Amino acid sequence: MRKGLNERVHSRARAASRVAVAFAGAIACVALVGWMLAIPVLTSLRADLASTSVPTAIGLLLGCFSVWWITSSGALRTQRPGVPADTLNWLERVPSIVIGLTAVYVIARYAVGDPLAGELFGPTLGRVALATAISFLLFSIALLTLDFGRGGVGVTSASLGLVVTGIDLTGHVYDVQALYQVMPFTVMAVPTSLGLAALFVALLLARPDRGWLRYAFRDDDIGGVFRLVLPAVAIVPPLLAFAAMRAMESGLFEPSFGFAVLAVVTTVVLTTVVCSATAWMSHVHAALRETREALLENAQLLEVAMDIAHIGAWSASIAQDAPDASHVDLSTEAYGIFGLEKDAFDGRFDTVLALVHSGDRDVVMDANKAAFDRKRGEEPASVNYRIIRPDGEERWLRQQVRVLHDSGGQPLRIIGVVQDMTNARLVDRRLAQAQKMEAIGSLTGVWRMISITCSPSL
Repeated sequence: MRKGLNERVHSRARAASRVAVAFAGAIACVALVGWMLAIPVLTSLRADLASTSVPTAIGLLLGCFSVWWITSSGALRTQRPGVPADTLNWLERVPSIVIGLTAVYVIARYAVGDPLAGELFGPTLGRVALATAISFLLFSIALLTLDFGRGGVGVTSASLGLVVTGIDLTGHVYDVQALYQVMPFTVMAVPTSLGLAALFVALLLARPDRGWLRYAFRDDDIGGVFRLVLPAVAIVPPLLAFAAMRAMESGLFEPSFGFAVLAVVTTVVLTTVVCSATAWMSHVHAALRETREALLENAQLLEVAMDIAHIGAWSASIAQDAPDASHVDLSTEAYGIFGLEKDAFDGRFDTVLALVHSGDRDVVMDANKAAFDRKRGEEPASVNYRIIRPDGEERWLRQQVRVLHDSGGQPLRIIGVVQDMTNARLVDRRLAQAQKMEAIGSLTGVWRMISITCSPSL
C-alpha cells in the first residue's frame, strides 16, 4: 500500500472543504439578510443571544471566497493556462490580507481600551467581538502560510482557531460563562462561532497534505490508526462531560461523584479505543507479513523460472524532469544477459543504452516511447536489437516494455523484459541454410533428370 496521499483522497477532502465553505457562507448570508430585514433571530439564532455583526458576516464571506479559491485554483490553472500564476496567487492572498489587517486594527483598539472597539460600521450594524477578531487573525495567518514549507505554521494557526471557536461553542452548549475567562476575550455570537469553525475546518481540508492533518488521510496503517483514535479523543470526552453535567443538574448525583464517574468512563472508553487500535494494528501487520512472505516466495519462483528460460528484467522509476536519467534496477539474469557486474554497475540508464548497437539505439528508444502510449490490457511494446557486451561479444535480444501508471494516470515505472535470442537466431539461421541447401540439392537432382531425359542418346 503506497504511503502518502493519492488524488482520490485529495478530491474527497476538497469536496468536504467546499461543503464546509458553503455552510459558513450560508451563515454569513443569513446574517446579512437578518440585518437587512431587521429579523434578529437570523443574526443570533435566539433573541437573547449576541448577534453576528455585519463586518463579521462580510469577513466570513471573504474567508469563504479565499478557501473556495484554494480548492479551485488548480482546476482554474488547468482550464486557463494563459492566466499568470502571480494573478491567481494574489487572488488567494488579497482577501486574507484584508481580513488580517482588519483583525489587527480591531485587536489594537481593544488593547488600548477603546469603548467603540469592534464597531467598524457604527453601532447600528453590530460589533466585532475580540474573540472574533482573534479568530480572523488566526485565519488570515493560516491562509498566508499554509503553502510555505510543510504548512506547519498554517495548520497550527488553523488548529488554534478551532480551539478558540471550540471554547466559545462549548461555553454556549454547556452554558458555562466562566469558560470564557480561560482567555481574555468577549464571547462570540453562536452563528459567528459556527461559521469560523467551518472556515477553519474547510481550510484544513483544502490542504490535507499539510501539517498533522496529513496523517489522517494517509493510505497506510498510520492513517488508519489516526482515523480510529482521533474521533474518539475529540468527541467522546465532550459528550461524556455534557451527559455528566446534565445528570448533575437534574440531581441524579453529587458533583464530586459525577466527576469521578466521568473520569472512570472516559478512561474506559479511551482505553478501549487504544486497545482496539492496537488489535487492528496487529491484524494489519500480520496480514502484511503474510503478504510479504507470499510475495517473497513468488519472487523467488519467478526468478528461478526466469533463470531457466534465460529471461531478464529491468525497471526504472520515471523522473518527471529527466526520464532517461532514472535509476535502473536489473534482475540477476539481466546482469548476465548484458554482461554486467552487479557491483560495478552504476545503475544509470545511459550505461545500459551504451551497450545497445549504435544502429539499433533509435529503434530501442522508439519502442520505449511507444510503451507510454499503450493502454492497460494492450500488448507491450516489443523490439529486437543487438548489444555489444563489455567483453566485445555481440548478442541479439528480444525486449518487451510496459509502463505502469498511478491512479491518476501519471507514469510511475517503466518495466522491460529481455531474452537472449542469439542462440535461437543462430539455430534459425542454420535451419534456413539447411533448407536452402536442401532446396538447391533438390533442384540439382531435377536438373539431372531433365538432362538425362533430353539426352540425344536416348
